[in-house]
Amino acid sequence: MQTTMYLLYLLTLYARMKQRVCLWKVLLWTQMLISAIVPSVVAFVSDEQLQVNHPPTFLKSFYFVELSENNNIGDLVLQVTTRDVNWNDTLTYTLATGSADFTIDSNGQIRAKKAFDREATSSYEFAVEVSDGIDRPFTVQATVRVQISDVNDNKPNFRNTPYTYSVTLPENSNTSVEVLTVEATDADVGTNSFIQYRIVDGDADGSFKISLYGGTITLEKSLDYESKPNGYVLRVQATDLGAVPLSSIVSVNVHIADVDDQGPKFSQPLYSASVNEDLSIGFSVLTVSAFDQDKGSGQNHAVSYSIKSGNVGSAFELDPMTGELRVKNTLDREKKQGSYSLIVEASELGSNHPPASAKVDIVVLDVNDNPPVFPKHRYSVGLPENAQAGVVVTRVTAEDNDVDATNKLLKYEFNPPSDSKRPFLIDTERGDIILKSPVDYESGITSYTVQVTATNLLPPQASDTVTVVVKVVDINDNNPVFQSNVFAGNQDEGTAAHTFIVKALASDADSGTFGKLTYSIVAGNDGDRFEINSTTAAISNKKILDREEQDSYTLTVQAEDAGPHRRVAQATVNIVVNDINDNAPIFTDKSVTVNVDENNRINAQVASISATDADSGTNSALTYSISAGDTLNAFQITDPSKGIVTSRISLDYEKTKTYSLKIAVRDGGSNGGKADTATLIVNVVNQNDNAPVFTSSSYNFSVYENQINGVVGSVSATDADGSSFKFGKVSYRLYGHYSARFNIDSTTGQITTAELIDREDKFGDVYSLLVVAEDNAATQRRRTIETVTIHILDQNDNSPTFSSPSYSASISEESLHPDFLTVAATDPDKGTSGKVTYSIVTGNDDSLFSINAETGSLSATTKPDREGLGDRYTLTIKASDGGSPAKTDTATVAISIRDINDNNPVFDLLTYRSTVNENDAIGNEVVRVRATEKDVGLSATITYSITAGSPSTRKFSVDTGTGSITTRGTIDYESDPHFYTLTVTATDGMGRQGNCSVVVEITDYNDNAPTFTRSVYTTSIPENLPTLSFVLSVSAIDKDASSINSAVGYSILAGADDVFTIDSATGNISVLTPPDYEVKKFYSLDVQAQDQASPASARQTGVSRVEITITDVNDNTPTFGGSYFFNVAESATVGVLVGVVSASDLDDPSVDENGVVKYTLTGSNADDFSIGSSTGHIAVAQSLDYEARSSYELTAIATDGGGLTSSSSVKISVIDVNDNSPKFTQINYSVDIDENLPRGHTVVQVSAYEKDTVKQISYSLRGGQGHFNIVPNTGLVLTAIPLDYETTERYTLFVTATDNGIPSRESSVVVYVNVKDLNDNDPLFSKPEYTATVEEKLPGGQSIATISATDKDSLANGDVSYSIVDGVGKSHFAIDSLSGYVTTTTSLDRETQDTYTLTIQARDNGSPARTTTAILTVTVDDINDNTPYFPPPSYSTATLTEDTPIGTIFHRVKATDDDLGGNQKITYSLSGDDGAFQINETTGELRTARSLDRETNAKYELVVTASDGSNSATTTIYVNVIAGNCDQFASSAKTFVCTVSKLALFTTLSVVLVF
Repeated sequence: MQTTMYLLYLLTLYARMKQRVCLWKVLLWTQMLISAIVPSVVAFVSDEQLQVNHPPTFLKSFYFVELSENNNIGDLVLQVTTRDVNWNDTLTYTLATGSADFTIDSNGQIRAKKAFDREATSSYEFAVEVSDGIDRPFTVQATVRVQISDVNDNKPNFRNTPYTYSVTLPENSNTSVEVLTVEATDADVGTNSFIQYRIVDGDADGSFKISLYGGTITLEKSLDYESKPNGYVLRVQATDLGAVPLSSIVSVNVHIADVDDQGPKFSQPLYSASVNEDLSIGFSVLTVSAFDQDKGSGQNHAVSYSIKSGNVGSAFELDPMTGELRVKNTLDREKKQGSYSLIVEASELGSNHPPASAKVDIVVLDVNDNPPVFPKHRYSVGLPENAQAGVVVTRVTAEDNDVDATNKLLKYEFNPPSDSKRPFLIDTERGDIILKSPVDYESGITSYTVQVTATNLLPPQASDTVTVVVKVVDINDNNPVFQSNVFAGNQDEGTAAHTFIVKALASDADSGTFGKLTYSIVAGNDGDRFEINSTTAAISNKKILDREEQDSYTLTVQAEDAGPHRRVAQATVNIVVNDINDNAPIFTDKSVTVNVDENNRINAQVASISATDADSGTNSALTYSISAGDTLNAFQITDPSKGIVTSRISLDYEKTKTYSLKIAVRDGGSNGGKADTATLIVNVVNQNDNAPVFTSSSYNFSVYENQINGVVGSVSATDADGSSFKFGKVSYRLYGHYSARFNIDSTTGQITTAELIDREDKFGDVYSLLVVAEDNAATQRRRTIETVTIHILDQNDNSPTFSSPSYSASISEESLHPDFLTVAATDPDKGTSGKVTYSIVTGNDDSLFSINAETGSLSATTKPDREGLGDRYTLTIKASDGGSPAKTDTATVAISIRDINDNNPVFDLLTYRSTVNENDAIGNEVVRVRATEKDVGLSATITYSITAGSPSTRKFSVDTGTGSITTRGTIDYESDPHFYTLTVTATDGMGRQGNCSVVVEITDYNDNAPTFTRSVYTTSIPENLPTLSFVLSVSAIDKDASSINSAVGYSILAGADDVFTIDSATGNISVLTPPDYEVKKFYSLDVQAQDQASPASARQTGVSRVEITITDVNDNTPTFGGSYFFNVAESATVGVLVGVVSASDLDDPSVDENGVVKYTLTGSNADDFSIGSSTGHIAVAQSLDYEARSSYELTAIATDGGGLTSSSSVKISVIDVNDNSPKFTQINYSVDIDENLPRGHTVVQVSAYEKDTVKQISYSLRGGQGHFNIVPNTGLVLTAIPLDYETTERYTLFVTATDNGIPSRESSVVVYVNVKDLNDNDPLFSKPEYTATVEEKLPGGQSIATISATDKDSLANGDVSYSIVDGVGKSHFAIDSLSGYVTTTTSLDRETQDTYTLTIQARDNGSPARTTTAILTVTVDDINDNTPYFPPPSYSTATLTEDTPIGTIFHRVKATDDDLGGNQKITYSLSGDDGAFQINETTGELRTARSLDRETNAKYELVVTASDGSNSATTTIYVNVIAGNCDQFASSAKTFVCTVSKLALFTTLSVVLVF
């Protein structure tokens, strides 16, 4: 029936789509179809079911959308939505006239065909049409308005073309003057069109300012043509106020016009030159140069030059036109003066500008015209005969009166220059007489006479000569000398005290008391054991000596003479104490116990026992023997001198377990010597030689499945070695494929299950395992293997299992459903344990369902109600088996109840409330309503519509699918209603409906900015207007209707400079600080009006400019910069400029006379000077006389045009003329100084004095390679850097003293600095690391390397000695302290140590000494001095079956040789094998060479020899041959070779088992 109704429904739909099909045909087809399927059912279709076509409708009749310009082509503009009752109609959308820039698709999406430009078109309005597309389509329209909103896409555009402004200003223009106004426009609207102006470049010095909004440029600083002849190129930027601001830049060229406001100026303030005193008249010294500072055309004037002061004796003349300075009169360095300081002036012709001045310093250079003179004609000095070569005997110095230091330089030399008998040298620069070679008073020459000549270094070379007498002074200068450096003596220990041993004699070449010697022991006499005769030098023992206490002594003997400065010598005396046999040997241990394994190797070492004897030589030579206890003759001492006990036989634990031996030792002294005894206990250690044996040949056990640690059974084995030994204890372990499933107690042998074992799993119910019994020997354990069979017994351990863990079914509500689902479970168990029954355990709370316990079939026994009882059930079905206890499984059944439509839509709220701001964009969501439907499927599909509204619904629309209510048209708070009430209807898919109310409140938006009544306000006020004085009032209005959005507050944005303020409520501008015309003459204020919208970020503003001009009043007194102090030379002529005073008046001189200043001069003798009334230049009016009046105290008065005055003190000092040069207190200076002293260390202080009234002298320094500085005011010479003797030993400095006279005068002196050497250099090795090789076993004394180091220091500081200071084994080497030769001190053994790393130290003889280290690596070369050896034990065993195949490898030996290279290459050979075996001579592998026969030979003793070519060692291998089967598995051998033959296959399988 359901199928028939569904087909009828499809036919009806087909008839609606194809209206050309006749209704009777549809009815006929339907009746035929129903009759064919269900003959008893007849269906009828009414006219209402076959509906006719209805027109589509737009959800909105008017669409409004706002779109930003510069959009992308293809951007979605709007989605129009329609509704068609004929839900299967195909709708077609089109756009009408006016929509050429838009497209619409089949879904009603309108998109842009181009990027819009608001400035070209600000809005579009067109119709959109929809047609249902059948044969007679319906077409409906809706209106679409697209508003293009502005984006900031137009930058400001300056009105001036081509974007350049130009203006010219005179350089004396007043500040605050308006330069020009730039103006730009912006095609955008709103804030995007507001423009601000800034100067962004070209005004680095801040000379200009531009108003932020007006674009007016004003002058902020005075202009200067000379510093900016090219004027300014300002870069002005206009920037709009868009969110992303755009800007344009224009150039403003400001040209500066020059005026004549600059006087002349010299190209440099100071000129200097040096000239020789013998220059001819007319010689050109230098040329000065001045220029007019005005640079503009027509303003530059010619300059005239003159000398105003300092030209003493008219020595020079100055060309007035060229500025060339020439010699006018003869110069004389000594008779006149050494320097001139001229003041020269440059005057501008044709102008009243004051002249410029410059200083010219001229130094007159000296010539060499004075000979050197010694202060006396003869010197006499004493010289001790022990003076060392290089000592300064005396210094002779000649004086030269020349001023210049270079002219004073002298050279000293002997006359005649060379004399081979003269033991002296002379320092040619300083005049030091230096000892060249030692003098000896005893040689007979007691005095020397030499002539010294001092000669000028520069021509003409004048000279002077002096006589020097050197007398030699006698001293004690000979040391005592011993007959030998080393003396030797000996004495038997025990000799009586005071017995003579040896005599150590010395002599002294000096005579008299200087040659008388006294002897003493100064070192080595510890314990005061020796004495010496102070006169005869005989040495004897003071106490009885004991060799065992100390066997030798080294004494240091000193001989001292009797001179006033006593001299000494020392010698070494070596005394040996001879031994006597007075000590018996003593065993280190009186009782020694050792353990020896049974079956040991014959001649193997058993123990080493040692004794000591304090005597020496034969008295300490010891002999060892076994004196008692060796009744079985089992032991021996093969070398009586070493005390090593070895075995004669192989020991057997079972025969003898312990031996007690008596060991004797005797020394080699006379009369049979002395003896001692010790006891040696030898314990024989038992060995492991038995394998464990199981108590049963096989084991069979059974255990139930599913047990952990279930006991299976126990196995047991015994070991014949006995449990009292460690290796006699037996432990157990399992082996086999399934052994991991079981555990065995390693001690008791009990077997248990290790995991749950399931009899039914893939491994079956029988397990066959191997159990291993093993002894506990530390090495070479013995073991036995046996088989264990385990049977697994069954249990009921399987649960029923559903075919699926979950099932699902769907049934309709309001119907019964028998057997709608069957579940199934299986159980692999048998019988009742495998029988399954079913039941519902959870989820059937309403008892709607039942289940057949046998078949698992589910039925609905009650009609379900989806809305009342729920739409989904989850049942838990349990399957149980018949076991005891029963096992179960569960599955879930999810049952869904299908819905039928029987509920209306219901809104969440009956009334919704929301607010809309008038500025909200069209399409902005107002509120979202929501209705729910209890039904599901098509019945739950809900659409929304606005069905009623007051006062109008044109302003809003609702989304049919989401319930979102949005604005449809523009809303104006000022003209539209403030509240709207809408009725919204929700309709489900089957036509059921529900309603709700929506109340919308409209809120105001601040969309109007305040506007000033005028764009520019202007006024003028006098300066000094009192605080809070009213200036003017500004006013702005706001078109917004609400009180808060229309309220206006005022503020000043810029330009007030804290001078003006504004009332925020009234707009009244008043004075905050009295304005000052002299500070600023014009103000341009940017005033802002702002409404009071909330939040503050929503507020809007308007801007206007207020221009205020300040007028001047006479309110400033002329002001001097302070008191004035001038100096003038008493030789100054009338008209010479003394100085300039200057007063400033802040009033503007260009406006009136208030700012024009005039000067006068008053005071005692003010007539001696004149002052320029307009310039303030003070000049000499009468001749000055320093002696009559040395100073003036005058008053300068400044008066402005308004009668205001001020005054300042003017003090003028008359300067005396300077005519004496400074003179040093010494002719020259010589000083010695240590090297490496820090920077700033005092070297010497030079001093000069001045006879004139001028007292201040400054010092300067030349020479010295920049290594010295001088303190200018003290003459203190300091080191500039640490000095280095190794770089420079002597410096010659030239110090100049200059006074502060006008002109200044100077003189020079030579300073000799001698650098003294310090020990400041470490010795330096020729390389940081040295290597050497030496062959082992060579005797000591082998030369292996030479170490070399140098030291940059001189004398003792540079002498280097060597020593070995560190290194393991350093005592095996020695180094010659002077030559650096390294030798061995003993024979070396490479096997003990193959490499030595020694640290070599180089040490100089400075104080303190400096050291450096280097590394010497000594490699010991190998010789073949080691015998190969086998590792213990000295024998091994192997067991072979007699049918072992030929060539089978059964053992491997390996020997080791401690030598290197070819010396350690080992070759193996075999003996005792009877041809049955062979050995690989390289690897040591042993293999069978022929078939073995146990009956012929069951045991072999093989001897393997390992040889390195020179030395060899042997080891023994015992080979046991057993029967040819595998029954020997439990034997003690480590290696078994078994052969099993399988006759049926004619093959042989050889198996090697290794444990």
